[in-house]
Amino acid sequence: MVIALLMSKSQIQDVDDKLPCVTVAEQQHIGFVFGHLRRKLENLSMVDESDILTAYLLAIYSEHRNRGSNVIEVHVQGVIAIMRHLARELGTGFLNSSMTPVWALLRDEILWLTRKSPNCSHICHAFREILGPKSIQQRRSYENELRTALLPQQRASPDTKIFFGRSMLTSVHTMIEAAHLVDRLLPNTNNSASLNPLIESVIVELRIEQNKLDQRNHEPPLAIEISPVYDGGYVEDWQTELAIIERLHDLYVLLVCRLATLSLDAPSIEQGLETEEARGSLQKLIHYLRLGTAFCQAGIKDGRVFGTGIGSGEFS
Repeated sequence: MVIALLMSKSQIQDVDDKLPCVTVAEQQHIGFVFGHLRRKLENLSMVDESDILTAYLLAIYSEHRNRGSNVIEVHVQGVIAIMRHLARELGTGFLNSSMTPVWALLRDEILWLTRKSPNCSHICHAFREILGPKSIQQRRSYENELRTALLPQQRASPDTKIFFGRSMLTSVHTMIEAAHLVDRLLPNTNNSASLNPLIESVIVELRIEQNKLDQRNHEPPLAIEISPVYDGGYVEDWQTELAIIERLHDLYVLLVCRLATLSLDAPSIEQGLETEEARGSLQKLIHYLRLGTAFCQAGIKDGRVFGTGIGSGEFS
């Protein structure tokens, strides 16, 4: 399966359909995979953990080959069916083996792969039944495993993002998609994360981002770096300006994630946003949005960005 997947990524695209050409050798590898899985599924005693990975790679292969969402979901259902079978056969051993971090990784990857599917909620429920609630600890576990596997010269720092697609900081669509997930819920459905694994999954992603951004503790250094502007002056140089912009950006994301978490974690969005913590976060967000607007209008000392100093009264 790995060979077929690598071959599919190395082929030159066809001029007419803009899709990579499927070679005879690639078809032979895929045929071998299907035959291997078929024989195992006819005798379930032969099924093992490697078959979960094979079914997952078939889903990835189908997505790469643009086979359509229905074909992708057939393989996703295969992943879930094999997981469910092994969970029954192995009992607690299934979730206590050295492969446990991989199952959490596959769940996250598959939920991202099927995030726009109308069946996303059902897939999320199925994974929760097998693997339990999605948690920050599961994410940390498999990210640590991946970092450990990197070569020494490529080893990432503890806050390096392993999976960029699901990051709030790198995908502007994530919050929109999260809103669509909530919008697809049935009317009068309780939004509580304990009752809805789809909401639970979104909240875990939001909390992961909050934890990473909280650790950077931007507010104290930002207050020092931007202080000259309060007195009508300019920040020291372009490097300080860049640091301020990056801190403001992180604070915007942090506060939006916090508000979204509070609204989704409550019985209703309205109740979540009426809490004291939500009101405080909203006031902070408004403050930093105004601060960012004023700062961008102020300019810097060396004159490469023109503007005027801003009096402290405009920050009230």
